[in-house]
Amino acid sequence: MILKRSEKYRTLSSIQRYGDDLEEITVTLDPITRDVSAGPPKADVEMAEVGGLIVEFLASRDPVTEAELDAAIEARTQVRRKARRELVGTGKVVRTGRGGKSDPFRYSCSLSNVGTREHETLSPELSREHLRQ
Repeated sequence: MILKRSEKYRTLSSIQRYGDDLEEITVTLDPITRDVSAGPPKADVEMAEVGGLIVEFLASRDPVTEAELDAAIEARTQVRRKARRELVGTGKVVRTGRGGKSDPFRYSCSLSNVGTREHETLSPELSREHLRQ
């Protein structure tokens, strides 16, 4: 069993001799009761957090290119791309353009998301409580 602590999360994973390794999950500690509980997988939490940052960034701007968006959001490239694709797929972010050099993709916040709070734009299976941990 491997327990790690970073600035944002405590995570638990395993390296198994037999069978599949345990996916890295977040671990939360209730400071009052001292109960430890398993949270969602770290990858899901990171993606939801980056998705919220993307929506927040786009809410107050004109459409921006992928390069401008990537420069503004500090996260791993794979997580940024996956969060961006999920937001476009769910309609929270609008993508325009053909994706070529002469007409690059441009991203903007959909009209239905303007003025909403960050935690309301995240995946429904991740609660606000898990994002604070």
